[in-house]
Amino acid sequence: MAKLDNITVEELREKLDEVDDPKATKRLMLAILYKEGPSVPMIAEMYDMRDETIYSWFTQMEEDPLDEAIFDDPPPGRPSKLTHDEKHQFKEALHQPPDESGFDEPAWTRPLAEQYLKHEFNVTYHERHVRRLMNELDVSWHSPRPQPPTPDEEEREESQKDFKKI
Repeated sequence: MAKLDNITVEELREKLDEVDDPKATKRLMLAILYKEGPSVPMIAEMYDMRDETIYSWFTQMEEDPLDEAIFDDPPPGRPSKLTHDEKHQFKEALHQPPDESGFDEPAWTRPLAEQYLKHEFNVTYHERHVRRLMNELDVSWHSPRPQPPTPDEEEREESQKDFKKI
């Protein structure tokens, strides 16, 4: 049974010119390729994909309006408390020293990131989710290793005078 009989290559090409989303682009490119000759199993092999995935995309393109069919459904679950722009702002802040965000700390820690989220966005997360968010943004959430206090110059000179060679 042939797929995509109700969609022309011209419609697919027009839609391809309009989209910016990489997944939508891939789906449209595969549909155009299919309309030009190769079978779904051949396309699946060329792009190292499963036949079922491509058939599913094509079925969706036949049943739904093309504008909707080429995009994924929104992911299930609760929507994020942070918007995309807020996550970007959080990432930018975490890639700068904490003092640039008004915190007197040497490095970002999970509790400090939690405090930043509460202060900047009025958002609270469980500590595990803050760690997950920081990992997602490629920021280490581990505490910095404590540094031993360094003696001032006078103390060092004094200790060297007191030190006797054996």
